[in-house]
Amino acid sequence: YYEGATVPNNVESIIPLIDFDKENGSYMTEGDTKYANNVAFVNKIDDDNYVITIFSIQTTDKMLNTLNTYNFYVYVFIFIVICLSAWYIGKFIAKPIENITEVANDISNLDFSQKANEFGNRKTTQLSKSINLLNDNLKQTIEELNIKNQEANELALSQQKQFQMKKQLVSSISHELKTPLAIMQASISGILDGVFEPEENEAELQNVLKEINHTNEIVQEVLDVYRLDNDSFS
Repeated sequence: YYEGATVPNNVESIIPLIDFDKENGSYMTEGDTKYANNVAFVNKIDDDNYVITIFSIQTTDKMLNTLNTYNFYVYVFIFIVICLSAWYIGKFIAKPIENITEVANDISNLDFSQKANEFGNRKTTQLSKSINLLNDNLKQTIEELNIKNQEANELALSQQKQFQMKKQLVSSISHELKTPLAIMQASISGILDGVFEPEENEAELQNVLKEINHTNEIVQEVLDVYRLDNDSFS
């Protein structure tokens, strides 16, 4: 060494290991850091002068430890990124499905006021359109069924009313026919039994003829009433 030169620490740790009887040699010691070792190559020039070359190298074990530590933190970071990405993607995918499921539940409860939102995903957008189309078709069908049901109820009430009116008509006709028949029966029975005087028989027969004409009018009116139910009646 030149006089006055500063001697590095790694030189001081290697010099005690050097065998100066050898012309050439190599030596290794631990370096200043925990991740490297010092390697020295010694070349003898003459009895009093040597050339010592020193450099640091990383040891395999220490380098592997460093890589393992680095890999551990990298894997932890990647795992966290994957978890966050999976959560975000799952939420992004599940949102339209949840919306469609909610609308489907409303449809099952006959609530057609809600519509499925159309998101950016092509598949979910197509599914949302199908749900909305089903919603509209079911709503329209149920409204038509309600209208038909109301018309059927009105028709049933009308038919029931007509049936009651026909029953009342039959009852009235029966009462109207019973009176002239009773009069005719009494008159003819009186004539046959000789209850009336001979000069009264003609008057009783006229009375019977009158009741027959009256009964005929009633029957004709009944026939006219039933003709009204015929679609071809003008």
